Amino acid sequence: EEAAERAKLTLEDVDFFVVNTPSAFFSAFVARALGIDPERTLTTYPRYANVGSALMPVNLREAAETGRIQPGDVVLLYGFGGVGAASAVVMRWGDVAIG
Repeated sequence: EEAAERAKLTLEDVDFFVVNTPSAFFSAFVARALGIDPERTLTTYPRYANVGSALMPVNLREAAETGRIQPGDVVLLYGFGGVGAASAVVMRWGDVAIG
C-alpha cells in the first residue's frame, strides 16, 4: 500500500500485482490481505514451484505473455526475502519484447 501511496496512487489504480510466490497459496494471501480481486495477480507455483530469486521475473514474464498486463498498465511488484526484508515498486508497463 505504501508503494502505491508514494506513487500518488491507490490500490484501485493498480491494474495488476506481481508478487513473489514461494508457495502455492501466497498470491491468494496477498489478494486477500490487500482486499483486491485475485484475478489481478497470478501464481506460477504450480508450473515451476519455488524457483527462488527468479520468481519475480518469471511471474512478470508470465503476466506479460498471457496478456494479463498490457502496455500502459500500472503494475505493482512486491517481493520479500529472509529476515523480514521486503520491497515493492510501482511501474507503468511499456511496449516490452519478451524473449
